[in-house]
Amino acid sequence: MRARGIKPGFFVNADLVQLPPLVRLLFVGLWCMADRAGRLKDSPMTIKLTVLPGDDCDVDQMLDALAAHDFIVRYQVGDDCYIQVQNFTKHQSPHIKERESTIPAPDSHRTSTVQQPCSHPLTPDSGLLTTDSIENLLSGEMPDLPAENGSRPSKTALVRARFDHWRATFPEETQRLSLTKDRSRAISARLAEGIAPRTIDEAVTNARGDPWWNGARDGEWKADIKTICGKGSTVENLAARSRQARTGLERLRAEYGGDA
Repeated sequence: MRARGIKPGFFVNADLVQLPPLVRLLFVGLWCMADRAGRLKDSPMTIKLTVLPGDDCDVDQMLDALAAHDFIVRYQVGDDCYIQVQNFTKHQSPHIKERESTIPAPDSHRTSTVQQPCSHPLTPDSGLLTTDSIENLLSGEMPDLPAENGSRPSKTALVRARFDHWRATFPEETQRLSLTKDRSRAISARLAEGIAPRTIDEAVTNARGDPWWNGARDGEWKADIKTICGKGSTVENLAARSRQARTGLERLRAEYGGDA
């Protein structure tokens, strides 16, 4: 661990304040673990034991949340996984005697474990994606889906429908939230992987009843659509809960007969 500096702007960063306090604390801890170039090994277990040893949390999922907001880049070189803290050299002044980084930079390797940060046209002064820019973001990334009612839904409509379902599921928590580029990117990335729209909706619905996601366990609401869709395995695991529940009900009916 190394001594690093923190600036007052950290506490009012518009993107950072959307994340739970523990994720923000983890981000600061990454600075202390990173070398002078802002790089470190991507080992969630090691990071947890070093930064958050006394907290009950999923560091891998928290790192995904930071990556979804472009605060870090998670990437792979050969069999080794690394993290690059974005804009590290801009905000930190490592000691002159600190050794040079021996970790390869992510720019020279394209086998990233998450989507690389990218630029998209924004609505002026808002930070929100326009309809045209969402189309550009999704073009060429998503497989064609079966037509419904004789017409094939547009890619923009698919993303918007997932976002609208999420807002309807969490009306109180999302009333001030909009379809920003990171939320669109997370949803479109999962659709591009072949995850069905209905599966994403099931994951959102099941997150509503989960005490970790809805904040009932620790008072911290974590069910932002960009976090739910931050990783394909997260979507699949959440969605599978409703299927498991149906399977259990069917098993009871088969065993005892009639309505369970």
